[in-house]
Amino acid sequence: MADLCGRLLWCETAYRGDRHGTTMLVLTSLLAAGASQLALPWLDNALDIARNGGSTKTERAMLLCERAAMLAHLGQLGLASAAAWEACDLAGERLGKVADIPILALAGVAMITRDDRLGARVLACFDGRAGRDANLLLRSTLLMMRGALAKEHDARAALEHFLDCGGALQSAGWANPLLFPWRAWTARVLRRLGDTESAMASIEEEYERARAWGAPVPLGRALRVRASLTGGRAAVGLLAEAVDLLRSSSDRLELAISLLEHGRVLRDHGLRGAQDRLREAYRLAESCNAQWLAERVLAVAGWTGSSAPAASAGLSEAERRVAELAAGGMTNADIAEELRVTRRAVEKHLTSCYRKLDITGRAELVEVFGTDSGLTIVR
Repeated sequence: MADLCGRLLWCETAYRGDRHGTTMLVLTSLLAAGASQLALPWLDNALDIARNGGSTKTERAMLLCERAAMLAHLGQLGLASAAAWEACDLAGERLGKVADIPILALAGVAMITRDDRLGARVLACFDGRAGRDANLLLRSTLLMMRGALAKEHDARAALEHFLDCGGALQSAGWANPLLFPWRAWTARVLRRLGDTESAMASIEEEYERARAWGAPVPLGRALRVRASLTGGRAAVGLLAEAVDLLRSSSDRLELAISLLEHGRVLRDHGLRGAQDRLREAYRLAESCNAQWLAERVLAVAGWTGSSAPAASAGLSEAERRVAELAAGGMTNADIAEELRVTRRAVEKHLTSCYRKLDITGRAELVEVFGTDSGLTIVR
C-alpha cells in the first residue's frame, strides 16, 4: 500500500485545492501504512506552490494540517506542533470549516505531541457534531481525543471513551490498528485499573491485528504493551523484538519509547546493553523534541547534570545520519555508499558533528549515539 500510494501521490498535481478527492485519501492511506515520509516532499512542494500562487488561507491550512500529521508520525514533534499551530492561525475562526480529514489530522498531532491545548481547540471545532449520527472518522477520532485528554486524571472516563471508539470502529468493520490504536490504549488503562486479564486480552487482539496489517509501528507498540503486562525475563525478548521492528519504521518517537523500556528491563535484570539502549533513547527523545520522554529516560537511568549524555539535537538530519552510522562502526567509504553521497560530504558532516558536540573523534560519538545507532537509518 505504501508503495502504491506513494506513486499515486506523484501523479497528483502538486496543488489543486482538493478538499475531498483522491489526494486526501492517498495522504490518509500513507499515514495508515506507516509511510509518512513518502508524503512530505509532495506536501512541501504543494505548500510552496500554495504560498506563491494566491491560494486562500483555508487551503493552505488544509495542507499544513496534513503536513503536521505526517511529521508527528515521524516523531518530529517540534516541527509537527509548529505546522499545526500555523494551520490554526491561518484558519482562525474558520478552523471548523476546514474539511474533516485535514482538521482531524490535527487531533492525531495533539495526541502524539501531548498538546492538550491543541486537542481542546480541535474538540471545540466539532462541538455538537460528534454524536452517534456523525461519520465514522469524526466520531472515532473525537472519542480517542477525549480519552487521551481524560486518561491522566480520570482513567475510567478514558476507558469508556476508548471502548466507545472501538465499538464504533468494529461495527463498521475497521481493522487498521495504526490510525486508531484504541486496543493498545485500552490495555494500558485497564492495567492502571488493575484488570490485567482484560488488558492482556485487549493487547493480544491488537497484536494479531497489527501482525495481519504488517506495518512495524502498531506491531512494535503491541509488543511493548504486551511486555509491560507480561513482565519477567519474557519482557526482555518482547522488547528486543519491538526495537528491531521499529528500527525499520520511520517513527523515531515510537522507537525511542521502546528503547527506553528495553533499557529499563535490561537494567532491572542485570543484563548487558542497558546503558546503550537508554543513551540512544535519550538522544532520540531530544531530537524528537519530546522533553517528557527525555526526562523519563534521565529518571530511569539515574543521570543528572554532567552524567547525562551529550545533546545531539543541534545536528542537522544529514549530520545525524552520518554520525549514527559512524558510531555504529562504519567507515567513511561505507557511509558514503550507504547514503549515496561522496566521501568528502561524509568527512564534512563528521567534522561539523565533532564541532557541534564538542568532541574530538569517532570514539566519543559512541558516548552520544550508542553502539547500535547505525541501525536507526530509515531507507
